[in-house]
Amino acid sequence: MAYLLDGGVSVIQSIQTIGDTSPNFAVKQVAWKLYESLKSWESLSRGMMRHPQYFDDSDVNIIRSGEGSGELINTLRFLSDEYEFLYTIKWKYTSAMLYPVILLSLSLIAVFFLFIYALPNIFDLVKDFDVVIPRYTKVIISTTNFVSGNIQWLLIGAVVIIIMGIVFFSTDYGRRKRYEFALDAPWFGKMVKYYHMIRFFRYMRLLLQSWMNYVDVLQFLKTIVLVPQYQDMIQDVLNGVKKWETMYQNMSFHTNIIPADSLLLLKVGETTANLPASLNNIVTLYQQDLEKGLNDLWKIIEPVLIIFVWFIILLIVVSVFGMIWSILDGVSVSG
Repeated sequence: MAYLLDGGVSVIQSIQTIGDTSPNFAVKQVAWKLYESLKSWESLSRGMMRHPQYFDDSDVNIIRSGEGSGELINTLRFLSDEYEFLYTIKWKYTSAMLYPVILLSLSLIAVFFLFIYALPNIFDLVKDFDVVIPRYTKVIISTTNFVSGNIQWLLIGAVVIIIMGIVFFSTDYGRRKRYEFALDAPWFGKMVKYYHMIRFFRYMRLLLQSWMNYVDVLQFLKTIVLVPQYQDMIQDVLNGVKKWETMYQNMSFHTNIIPADSLLLLKVGETTANLPASLNNIVTLYQQDLEKGLNDLWKIIEPVLIIFVWFIILLIVVSVFGMIWSILDGVSVSG
């Protein structure tokens, strides 16, 4: 759409062209719905707002800012770049997590079946011998008996916990706690922080380049960046800007989500009246760090999971062999 508008085609004609030529049925469908809205003299953002299944609030607000500033083409290009950025980050994160998740899932399934089917039959041998069982073997036997004897209640409990978690995290308080945990998590929290900070500064850069004032930019950002901790920070900065304070002054109280280096670059941008350039430097700097962190993610998770899985397997093997050794020792003594 940005290319069509840049070539001199009107908004309604570009939407019609996309609907006519796209091989994707879903794109055709949404294009024709927008086309009908535009024919009714509605704005593009208004038409998008009528279809939340296709466009979220941030899309609508960004498009509205582009319409209001006369920078719709640049806004569309930004959104295109933004979704490409999000896709790249999600793809790297998914690729990094896929192998460890598969490894952990298969390991847990294998351990589960051991506790349910294999280990109870093995530990039944103990009943036929009057031998002293090692303490760690007794722990495994007790765990096996508990799991095999309460499998239905354990499954019901797991389902209940999942449902309660979904309900809790759908509330405002739950969402705040979820992001608080994600932002404070060791190592992983830094990547979460960088990801949301990059999005925040990318959108700020776009809105400032659309010649919007600081107050309007911050009000828009509150509707776009939906992380509670960032919304609190934006409100503090907004209150300060209305008192003729700099953004740096109020952001400096939120170093838990805005790193000190980025605050320094922000201060330089405000001092030199070249804030968009400073924001671009912040985005470039931390985007590189984020991509490097995602590339290194599997290198850290994989050995940790392997050690965890091998520890469980070793514990089971030692317990079984400890039991067998005790039985053989008891038989030899009896003989």
